[in-house]
Amino acid sequence: MFPEVIKLIVSPFQTSSSGHGDFHFIDKSFDRINTKQEKPLQQVDRNFLNVTASDDPVLVNHAKSSAEGFTVYATDNVLATLMCATRSVYSWDIIVNKQDNKLFLDKRDGGVFDFVSVNENAADPPIESPEKDNINTPQALSQEATYINRNFSQQVVKESERVSLPNRNPFDDNSSSEPLPSIAYRYRRWNLGNDVTLVARTHIDAALHAPGSNSSQATGAMKLRSAPCPPSDTLFVNVRALNEFDSRAPGSGGAPEWRQKLDSQRGAVMATEIKNNGNKLSRWAMESILSGADQLRVGFVSRATPKDRTRHVILGTTTFKPKDLASQMNFNVGNAWGILKMFVDLCANTLEDGKYVLVKDPNKALLRLYSVPEDTFEEDDEEDVVDNGSEMPEDAQ
Repeated sequence: MFPEVIKLIVSPFQTSSSGHGDFHFIDKSFDRINTKQEKPLQQVDRNFLNVTASDDPVLVNHAKSSAEGFTVYATDNVLATLMCATRSVYSWDIIVNKQDNKLFLDKRDGGVFDFVSVNENAADPPIESPEKDNINTPQALSQEATYINRNFSQQVVKESERVSLPNRNPFDDNSSSEPLPSIAYRYRRWNLGNDVTLVARTHIDAALHAPGSNSSQATGAMKLRSAPCPPSDTLFVNVRALNEFDSRAPGSGGAPEWRQKLDSQRGAVMATEIKNNGNKLSRWAMESILSGADQLRVGFVSRATPKDRTRHVILGTTTFKPKDLASQMNFNVGNAWGILKMFVDLCANTLEDGKYVLVKDPNKALLRLYSVPEDTFEEDDEEDVVDNGSEMPEDAQ
């Protein structure tokens, strides 16, 4: 399938958006970190949520009131995974619910959408091990990378400088003892053509004070309710982290040792990361493009010692404009939209109402769509206990 979809090109236009929640400004002191002035990664207790589209009250309410045309509802991480399907190696699945002229694309709790992969695209990726305490298996590394990403995203912001968007966080019901992370949601709508509309929940991790930037983000449809800086000087930022585990371990993908090369040869380090983590970086770029973020800020986080996955240090940061990163990776954003449009048209024109599951074949560059009973996955969802990702699993400590 993948060779055929590479030629698909679509250029949708975004028609509206609404902002929900609160987030914080980037702490610019992290820009000065280098390998000789590293900073320990701190554990930040936050209640990280990744609510699927059909459980999102804003999307559900929109679906109840929308009557005309065919409408697709999804979240940015599900959309980005589908749109970057040509770069994926590991298997994943998306739950597809079609009812009348509505299509919901959902994830399963505790599945791949709740975790961050490591070296998926390496020539020799991490492998499973019969040793129970091996900390460099794909699953162990994924848990570690998720822990790093979530804590890094909260450590690099100033809690004293808050930005509030016009609407409250739809998931803040004050029922949790842990506060929610610095994150805001942008509900955005695109016209995909042929009377097809996409409505998606995207997210923004932080804001950046950039005097003279003349940003239109906060002065257009997404006016800020409150902020310590003028809206025209406020950029929207997404925050991610690449992580180094053990350059000598199987699955390291031939990566150079960051402590030796990151300051002097950052381009070479980044080129290796693009080679080993092309799918992950493409998804990060696509998620940021979907959210309309001005900047993608990437941290370089390494284990304090290669044999201990519980302690980490920040060795540096770098920034990209999302479309520039996509271009650097030869990732065609128009083709990504083409892949999504092809799948949506398939669902709209050929599927009967019901539940389906779209599966990335674990061994081939192939997507398979299966019809499943309505109650499929519901029992799993009730039994799943999802780790919020801000703490390392007990077996790692």
